[in-house]
Amino acid sequence: RKRFSKSKLPPNFHSHAATSFQAEREAIVQSQSNLTSDFEYSQHSSMAYAIDSEDTQEVDDAISLSYDSQGREWIHVHIADPAEAILPGSALANDVLHRSESIYLVTGVVRMLPDDTTEALTLKNGANRCFTVSYRFDEEANVIDFEISHKQIEMKRLTYEVVDRILSSPESVTAGVEELPSSEECRVIHRLNALAQLRPQEITFRLPDSVDVSVDAPNSEFEFVNVTKTIKDTPARNLVAELMIGANRAMALHGN
Repeated sequence: RKRFSKSKLPPNFHSHAATSFQAEREAIVQSQSNLTSDFEYSQHSSMAYAIDSEDTQEVDDAISLSYDSQGREWIHVHIADPAEAILPGSALANDVLHRSESIYLVTGVVRMLPDDTTEALTLKNGANRCFTVSYRFDEEANVIDFEISHKQIEMKRLTYEVVDRILSSPESVTAGVEELPSSEECRVIHRLNALAQLRPQEITFRLPDSVDVSVDAPNSEFEFVNVTKTIKDTPARNLVAELMIGANRAMALHGN
């Protein structure tokens, strides 16, 4: 809380900001004609997967694999697109300008966006509209082609634990998983992992394991402290990190 108080930002949004967001969002959802040509969403043909922790509430990216008419593989990184809904100069936009991130405290999260805004813009199982970075690798993991677009995707969430089990052996993903990945999903995850490992690892950074601490206070009399150890260096986490690095390289080429 000291970190948050030093920022001199109010923990709550102005009520008019949330109201403004609702009006803006409803207008965009009801009338696709409000979108400019830069925001025309093409239908993405492949299933996208958001790989994250089970308790993640703000799902902001997903990955997918597709093949073009020449059989070439394309990696896609799909990113939640708040700019589609938050209009420049609006009450909500002006409020958010004073915040740079969501702040995670032991007792809870102070979000960069209001809760209802975050819920509306986070990626969910099913249909989503995203800002998409698509790129192709050569055999040495150089980005040889890329495309920046807006796509409508079908997405499915997978946890790091499930993806780790897929990568250890497709057949091992059985008991204990509510929605079992299909053989095709296992194939896609394995192929994405193979592409992610193409980048030469001259310098490898090993992230230390972390300890997450949260406080659950169901009433004012008792508080429960939850301590969870998170292993950072796993195949699933490395898979996501490598594909994000590829997307960053594609964006750098686009910027040039």
